Amino acid sequence: ALNARELRGEIFPYQATLVWPPMTEEPDCSLDLANLYRELENFTKTFSLREFEPLAFDGMIMSKTHFYSAQIFEVIDDDWAVFEIRSEKKGYGHKTRFMYGICHKSTFWSKAGQQMNKPLKQFLKVQQPVNIIARSVNQKKGFNLLTITPTAFNKVVAGAKSIITLQAMVVSMDANQIPDGAVRGLLLDAPPG
Repeated sequence: ALNARELRGEIFPYQATLVWPPMTEEPDCSLDLANLYRELENFTKTFSLREFEPLAFDGMIMSKTHFYSAQIFEVIDDDWAVFEIRSEKKGYGHKTRFMYGICHKSTFWSKAGQQMNKPLKQFLKVQQPVNIIARSVNQKKGFNLLTITPTAFNKVVAGAKSIITLQAMVVSMDANQIPDGAVRGLLLDAPPG
């Protein structure tokens, strides 16, 4: 969840002022507008559309509140497959949440850390665990995208392509790590905003 302020004349229409995990209460804190302006100025000076990839996942990690895992959901043909990311909240009785994405054969890396460019049907199986670096390709962002269940997915997959919300940049056949030579996402160590 997040709070944002509107920007005028910028590439992006909003700047996040406070970001916190979904399904938790909004933190009680004050905003430092001077810091927000400095962060925006720094971002504007260093940002380039040519270099920017909006990443949604930088490998499967375990957070303080969730387990994440990725697997192959469907092998479409020799060039394309669909992957599934599962988010399971720690504790008993929580609903598993799913996101789905598309991946091309050129994004696959072997367990030995070599980029593969083979027909997918030669080595890929449904439900095969993988590790993923993926970006969002859906223009309608929101936590409600994570509430799709496999049953609901099967009912709409034939008629709606919008269910695919991610695009893989790297698919590692080693479910425990991303190979050293693969593209990585940039994780910012900064406060909200």
